[in-house]
Amino acid sequence: MTGDQYDEGEQRGDTEFSLIDLLVSFIRWRRVIVAGLLVGAAWNGLRIGTAPRTYSATASIISEARDGGLSSISMPGFGGLGGDPTQSASFFANLATSDAVLRKVVEMPVATLGESGDTSRVRTIDWLQVEGSPARKRRLAIEALEGSLLAKVELGAIELTFTATEPLAARDVLAGVIDALNQVNLERWQGSASRERAFAEERMKEALAELTAAEEEEERFLEANREWRFSPSLTIKRDRLGRTVTRRNQVYLARSSAYEAARLDEVRDVPVLSVLSAPEVPTEPDPRGLLVGLVFGAVIGGAVVVVFVALLNLKGKLAEQQGPELDRLRLEVAAATAGAQRLFQRTARRTPGQGGQ
Repeated sequence: MTGDQYDEGEQRGDTEFSLIDLLVSFIRWRRVIVAGLLVGAAWNGLRIGTAPRTYSATASIISEARDGGLSSISMPGFGGLGGDPTQSASFFANLATSDAVLRKVVEMPVATLGESGDTSRVRTIDWLQVEGSPARKRRLAIEALEGSLLAKVELGAIELTFTATEPLAARDVLAGVIDALNQVNLERWQGSASRERAFAEERMKEALAELTAAEEEEERFLEANREWRFSPSLTIKRDRLGRTVTRRNQVYLARSSAYEAARLDEVRDVPVLSVLSAPEVPTEPDPRGLLVGLVFGAVIGGAVVVVFVALLNLKGKLAEQQGPELDRLRLEVAAATAGAQRLFQRTARRTPGQGGQ
């Protein structure tokens, strides 16, 4: 056997021996590992069980083009069948969770229950009880709403869900989101229509100036050439001037129609969101997800103990080795082991009252 083969066999043996030692350590610490699983499950279950119940209000809306009609209904992944991507369901689903919409929602009133059971209406930003300067309060309130609002597209409809600890507030906030969506879209539409109206008005004025100039030129020709019918060259020029006036009159009429249409679009206030299912006050709280929480807590608790056992095993193996590099590594492993041990002890000592915090 060569030296390289011997070293390879020795390394493989060390690896197998280390895995066996680690497995033996797990078996030796099996009760602690099981305790970690139970403590983790109990801690997370207690945290979930003592958390406030939440209520989810839902609504379903659909986007339609301005002209109404069935051809404007949005389809998944597309704009309306008219082809405008800014009227698609996906666009409005993204717009629902945007700052432009939520900035309006935080200023809207919501119904809330007082300590005496009376219903009162307060601003959403006050109901969220965020603290700080006005700008910071607004930012924190927007982030809180964004974290509790879900918007998705299903079969062309926009499904909205808002989760809160109060059922009345959940309903009112979601209704505010729909109102704000319409407001933002209307402002966006009217802003675009205003720019189009100004452009169409300018083009109409240009067409009117050109038409007036052509008419004045024709008038001057007729005044200067009253017997133009008896001259072939004057007749040709008169026909040419007449065609110019007719053509510029058609351009003016087309631009005038575009201007009137832009003016109507600018003042139009028909919403493009139709509510299929209005938000209602939820009557039942959301499921707690206790089973999933128990499994997740057990996994976390078990993982902490497994890491702790692995570090202990590595610490024992390093204690058998010598050398300055191994001494430094031994100190680092000892520090990591002590940290994992403290974390496990704090988790094990956690009382029921602390678990809900």
